[in-house]
Amino acid sequence: MIKYTKHLWLPVLFTLSCSASSHREEANLNLQTFDYSEKIQTLEKKLDDLSRTIFLLVNDGNRIHNKIDKVNTSQKDVLQKTESLEISLKNAQNGIGSLRTYCENVEGNFAKQIEDLQKAEIELLNRLELMKIERKEMREEKNLPVSGP
Repeated sequence: MIKYTKHLWLPVLFTLSCSASSHREEANLNLQTFDYSEKIQTLEKKLDDLSRTIFLLVNDGNRIHNKIDKVNTSQKDVLQKTESLEISLKNAQNGIGSLRTYCENVEGNFAKQIEDLQKAEIELLNRLELMKIERKEMREEKNLPVSGP
C-alpha cells in the first residue's frame, strides 16, 4: 500500500504545484494587466489633453484667419477710398487751375475795362473842355456876358 500511496501523492503534488504556479501566473498576469490599464489611462488622458490643445489651436487659427480676412477687407476699402480721394484731389487741382485761369482772364478783362473807362473819362473830359471852350468862344463872338461854367 505504501507503494500505491507514494504514487498517489505525486499527482496531487503535481496538481497542487501546477495550481500554485497557475495562481502565480494569474497574479502576475493581473498585475501586468493593471499596469497596462494604468498606462492606457495615462495615454488616454494625454490624448484627450492633446485633442483639447489641437482644438484650441484650430479655434485660435480660425479666429486669426477671420481677423486677417477683416484686415484684408479693410485694406481694400482703405485703398479704394484712397484712390477715390486721389481722384477727387486731382479734380480739385484741375478745378483750381481752371479757376486761376478764369480769375486771371477776369482780372485782365476788368483791367482792360477800367483802362477803357479811364480813356473814355479822359475823352469825355476833353470833350467837355472843348465844349466849354467852344461855348466861351461863341459867347465872345456874340458878345454875350459869360455866366456859369
